[in-house]
Amino acid sequence: MFVPVLIFSFAGIILSLAILFQNEMIIGSLAAEGTLWRNIWSIIESGGWTVFNQIELLFVIGLPIGLAKKASGRAL
Repeated sequence: MFVPVLIFSFAGIILSLAILFQNEMIIGSLAAEGTLWRNIWSIIESGGWTVFNQIELLFVIGLPIGLAKKASGRAL
């Protein structure tokens, strides 16, 4: 049960940092449209949104792994 929840909290932190670092009012001209800084954080942001866009799939895969009694989700 904790596997999907931990992934969501991590993705939320990544998203908040990516949005923060793309804000020109906070970062300044470094975060202007078309700079390398903004492009890198844009890629990181899209990766964070991927987790939330695939929320159903993560629960379908994460819950059985988290609830497994034998081998507790580890491959042997």
